[in-house]
Amino acid sequence: MFSIGLEFSFQKITQMRQEVLLFGGLQIGLSIAAFFAVCYFLLRFDFNTSIIVASAVSLSSTAIVLKQINETNQSKTPYGTACVGILVFQDIAVIPILLLIKLLSNTNLSPIEMLLNTGISAIVVVLLLIIPGRFVARIALRSSAKMKTDEIFVGAVFLIILGSAYLSKYFGFSLSLGAFLAGMIISNSPFKYQVASVLVYFRDVLLGVFFITIGMQVDVLFTAKYF
Repeated sequence: MFSIGLEFSFQKITQMRQEVLLFGGLQIGLSIAAFFAVCYFLLRFDFNTSIIVASAVSLSSTAIVLKQINETNQSKTPYGTACVGILVFQDIAVIPILLLIKLLSNTNLSPIEMLLNTGISAIVVVLLLIIPGRFVARIALRSSAKMKTDEIFVGAVFLIILGSAYLSKYFGFSLSLGAFLAGMIISNSPFKYQVASVLVYFRDVLLGVFFITIGMQVDVLFTAKYF
């Protein structure tokens, strides 16, 4: 998601309203409606379970989709642009989906209070990442670049990525959304291409680690028991 953010700017995101809002909204909305119908009417799940399952299935793996698009050189095509827009919308849609799950699983929670807390958290994240984050990132990258040491520059890049992702996670949003915002922050800086060239050597390795950790979480016995 950080690599995607490097290719985008806030101006470009506003220009991609159709891909993000229209295509992304249709993909999420139609997928939830279709899978809810299957779960509720065909599999006879209760309403809450059907909504949660349909919401989960409507999302896709950003890592898998982006890897496929990049390997087939379709990231600059209209099809690839639409896919990226949908993936961005999916990462944003995780927030209301998680709120919905909390509301359905706990009847003691007040929807108004939860929405208010989420809105305040969103404002805090934007204020911390977008406004001062842009200047802090430039200062960190400029200082590390002056040292002319690759290791220090790489460390500064990862510090920005992980710091933004952790900050987003701390306030209840996804890690990938924070990484995406960090990429957008650096996309307007003069270090954009230097950062992109550094990450080329780590992207495939980290993607492999990602899939390994996913595989380690699969419990074969549990899956067989509740197949």
